[in-house]
Amino acid sequence: MRRSEFRVQYTMPIQWGDMDAIGHVNNVTFFRYIETGRVQYGMALQAAFPDIAWTGVVGDIQCRYHQQLRFPADIDIAVRISRLGQRSYDFTTGIFLHGSEELIASSVGRMVCFDHETQRSIPLSPAARAAIFEFEVVPPEQ
Repeated sequence: MRRSEFRVQYTMPIQWGDMDAIGHVNNVTFFRYIETGRVQYGMALQAAFPDIAWTGVVGDIQCRYHQQLRFPADIDIAVRISRLGQRSYDFTTGIFLHGSEELIASSVGRMVCFDHETQRSIPLSPAARAAIFEFEVVPPEQ
């Protein structure tokens, strides 16, 4: 995983309260970082393609820890859509030590396209699919 694969990268500081009794960032906190990256990605995509409706719910998420992270530090959360399905898409996230290629954690999460009114999955629209392909540095798998 290289930072150059990601168009969306968001820098944020580690907070003192992110740590646990062991003195490193708690494993659960990484899921908040991943969520923050996913939201930043959505905002960037919406800004680039304001006429396309985006919707989804988390269907699955995993996090792999490559090394410990301690306060004080800044991290760069890099996010991309790495796979497009018919009714879902995968976010790949890399959490890097700020300004470096040092990978702290990585994640793949599956988002399910979802209609909140009917409470059912829906197909990813052709317009959304085309926008994602245009937006991404590395074309998503299909």
